[in-house]
Amino acid sequence: MKKFILLKTMKKLYFLLLIFSSISALAQTYTYTTYNVSNSAIGSNYIADIKTDANGLLWLATSNGVSTFNGTTFTNYNTTNSGIASNSILKIQIDGLGRKWIASQFNGIILYNGTTWTNYTTSNSGLPTNAINDIAVDGQNNLWVVTDSGLTKFNGTTWTNYPAVNNLNSVATDSNNGVWVTNGGVLYKFNGTDFDFMAQGTERILRIANNTVYVKGSDSLITLTTSGTNLTFIYQSTSCLAGYNPNALDVDSNSKVWIGFNGAGLQNFTDCTTYTRTNTNLGLPDDYFSAIRTQSSGTIWLGTLQLGLTKMSPGAVQAGCFQKINAGSLHSVAIKTDGTLWAWGNNYSGQLGNGTTTNSSTPKRIGTANNWKEIAGGSNHTIAQKTDGTLWAWGANSGQLGNGTNTDQYTPVQVGTANDWKTFDTGMYHTVAIKNNGTLWAWGLNPYGQLGTGNTTTSLVPVQIGTATNWLAVQCGQDFTIALKTDGTLWAWGSNTYGTIGDATNTNRLVPTQIGTASNWQSLGVGALHVAALKTDGTLWTWGYNANGQLGDGTTANKNVPTQIGTATNWQTIASGGNHTTAIKSNGTLWAWGRNQYGQLGNGLTANSNVPVQIGSLTTWKTVADGGSHTFALKSDGTVSTWGLNLYGQLGDGSTVDKNVPTAIACPTLGVDDFTKSNNTLKAYPNPVHDKLIISFDKKISLVSVYNVLGQEVLNKVINANESTIDFSGLASGVYLVKVNSNDEVKTLKVIKK
Repeated sequence: MKKFILLKTMKKLYFLLLIFSSISALAQTYTYTTYNVSNSAIGSNYIADIKTDANGLLWLATSNGVSTFNGTTFTNYNTTNSGIASNSILKIQIDGLGRKWIASQFNGIILYNGTTWTNYTTSNSGLPTNAINDIAVDGQNNLWVVTDSGLTKFNGTTWTNYPAVNNLNSVATDSNNGVWVTNGGVLYKFNGTDFDFMAQGTERILRIANNTVYVKGSDSLITLTTSGTNLTFIYQSTSCLAGYNPNALDVDSNSKVWIGFNGAGLQNFTDCTTYTRTNTNLGLPDDYFSAIRTQSSGTIWLGTLQLGLTKMSPGAVQAGCFQKINAGSLHSVAIKTDGTLWAWGNNYSGQLGNGTTTNSSTPKRIGTANNWKEIAGGSNHTIAQKTDGTLWAWGANSGQLGNGTNTDQYTPVQVGTANDWKTFDTGMYHTVAIKNNGTLWAWGLNPYGQLGTGNTTTSLVPVQIGTATNWLAVQCGQDFTIALKTDGTLWAWGSNTYGTIGDATNTNRLVPTQIGTASNWQSLGVGALHVAALKTDGTLWTWGYNANGQLGDGTTANKNVPTQIGTATNWQTIASGGNHTTAIKSNGTLWAWGRNQYGQLGNGLTANSNVPVQIGSLTTWKTVADGGSHTFALKSDGTVSTWGLNLYGQLGDGSTVDKNVPTAIACPTLGVDDFTKSNNTLKAYPNPVHDKLIISFDKKISLVSVYNVLGQEVLNKVINANESTIDFSGLASGVYLVKVNSNDEVKTLKVIKK
């Protein structure tokens, strides 16, 4: 979501910001290896559970006992070769002491301490039944067992039964040692003596991670916080959820949620990327998965109920692709898959961060760091975060850079010394960020109270807003701020001239003010002077400035309360720009509305629209980011398209020509700026070129090849001289790579065709 407005003052352009709405490009590839009883020593093709111990050893629950796998060798434990009491294993849990607790289907609980197998049944323990449905361990190494008879706790010495709720079918523990259970229809949290009702419509708990409880619903994925708030039902029809029957779930070390479905394959739900037997060219053996385990290396292990164990090994990241792109007012910024940072477009105040104030129509690398994580483009400045949690800023500085000065910076400077920043966004002259502990901080100009500190005093360094610790997301408008709490409530503060605070007034607010009473807000798309937001039911709401129809309600009248747009309940992703709004529905279609002077709606026209209009007919759009008057969007195949104003080269296609339809920009070579010059002896001119390009070298040239941004060869010419011409007149405008071959070396340079 991005936003900006163009204001001209004293012949200097000031541009309103865009909001923090990066798009992520799919660049990760995988190789697939399946282990079954026919091609390996695995004990069974039926994999019910997968766990990894502290040494990286896999532990598999199978229908033929327990198997371990070290990446090379399988070791199988069953009733014929070990002290294990049963071959029908449902679940494995590993406690803090490294002990393996094993749930059998009909023969109780089995403990393996690395040397000895101990079997617990009704005959030698306090178990109420030998038919085990699920097990969990907590941070105090207690074992929790659920059966049809209720909940049972074993602390290593004493068995305690809690039969108040029976027919329990799943159990999980959170990081605070809270115990959660389901009985097939209701989710409960055990308070130590009794069971507190949490939600209905549940089938079983899939996972608890990062203070979020993930639950399988009858036809949905259900999430809520471990404090019991922000209950959300996620349906296939109103989200990118790949199927209605999630069966296994894990959260990887990058906090991405992976879901294994019954029939719909595997999905990286965070990135809305689905892997199936078909689209992996049979790399996946099946679309039905019973277990999933991710590792910090990026490897994913999948269990099936009939085809064995599958390993997904991450391959080389697709060269040159961007993993994040974010649009500023008149500039753009991106992170490549290798973690490097790039920017292009207007550079009047140094917002490209490359140490100059020279505009660029192609991406320029910022510094040499390769650990960038998140980005936000502002009016004429940029904010970015590294993987170590530090925050950095550069460009125009009226305090929004947060470095204690109001001096413009042409290269990244760190914001204080904190390394626990979680998320952030930036407005025209202010920045707001959330730390890992849920606290909210702001800095920059504050004439309208946009910092939320209760006054209108500028701050050149981060200052905390209130004492709340449950802030989840934040986005900045031109001179106001919108933020979402973990309980699903929405809050706003700052300028309210056009109703952007959404509180039914036009009074500025100096502190966070709740917008209505709804507690089912899900995501934001804040523009320069308007706001768009989605609720968990898939409905779309807007408010604020509407002169160009950017609210999408069929009028051009401002609104000071959230107003629903149409009746659709399948909106999935939202972004807002200077005076336009873009959104994607769960069916993958792309829609836009508002100002269209420069083609920023992408519908091939330049007329404004005050209602959503579909962009083309594609159904493969995944996510979107809006700039001041330009837009980036990502398709499910990982390709990126752009359109809108290109006055300063902010589209990054090597030209300054506006585009009014989505125009593909290829990841592999977009941003290539590492061409070789050998002591300035290889020359190509004029560059940019209109028709004839002259190539000269101090060595004899044998062959010249020209490639487009897709890596396809479009021209080649055999030469036996030190100089020649290449005819570019038949090529479309854009960026090309010219490869020059001499007898003993190859040089490559970048050429822009006008």
